Amino acid sequence: MNGRVNRLWAGLLLLVLAVPAWAIKLGDPAPPLKIAQWIKGEPVDLAAGKGKNVYVLEFWATWCRPCRESIPHLTELQRKYKDQGLVVIGITDENNPKAVAPFVAKMGDKMDYTVAYDDNHQTNNAYIHAFGLRGIPHAFVIDREGRIAWSGHPKFGLEQAVDQIINGKYSLAAARTREETLPLLTRYYELASAGQNEAELKTLGRQIVDKLADDPQILAMFSFDILSKADFKYRDLGLALDASKRACELAGGRADVFAVYARALWDNGKKAEAVETQRRAVALAQDNPRIRGELEKALADYEQQLKSQP
Repeated sequence: MNGRVNRLWAGLLLLVLAVPAWAIKLGDPAPPLKIAQWIKGEPVDLAAGKGKNVYVLEFWATWCRPCRESIPHLTELQRKYKDQGLVVIGITDENNPKAVAPFVAKMGDKMDYTVAYDDNHQTNNAYIHAFGLRGIPHAFVIDREGRIAWSGHPKFGLEQAVDQIINGKYSLAAARTREETLPLLTRYYELASAGQNEAELKTLGRQIVDKLADDPQILAMFSFDILSKADFKYRDLGLALDASKRACELAGGRADVFAVYARALWDNGKKAEAVETQRRAVALAQDNPRIRGELEKALADYEQQLKSQP
């Protein structure tokens, strides 16, 4: 499995390992916005929207290419959920404020959400720095109770989080569990990369899988990295199989999760079952041609290797 599927799991990994426990955490009340200039749209008071609005705060800059690439996605998100109370706000504190307004004006309807210029970095400090983050773009979702419910890259998981929060299906407890698991994950990746302390790795791995037993996305990501991360000198193939199997049981119709399970089956020597599972992944990706193409290539590779075996 390669290409887009690999990049997807790499992106998810960055999200999970990028948020340490700092001065603020998921579930905490959202700090008020300190804005020097509202460049597009009306001023927003987070407290006034409590009980009715869900907010996406996206920190960006005109010079940041990934930020610019996220703009169409944020516009689509705002339009899709506007009638359900979503308010998207792009916040920048770049050093050249005179560059922002012309950029936003040139984008026009392509940047169809509220845009603001930070007041002397106060909002950036209250969110980005308080979470211990460094890079942009980065988004936060504030739920109707005024809590920070989600944090991550706007291209990975934002829409799913918004949809679940708006429709009352989001589990803040599960998100907090992810945060609590970060030290275990960090330690595991360090030891696996060094190839040291196999006994501790086995214990850590089981703790991680048990703690994330209801989180298919991170279970699948963890399994995928055990199987494929280039710098890992120790691979617990049995743990990867257990984690990805559990992820499949939870995720049901996710093609990418089934593809990880297929890879785990293959690497554990269960090759016929791996082929059948990969076929299921391909079928689940029928509405996504790009992912389906990658999964079909992996399936063809599995089938060819299986045929060539004595």
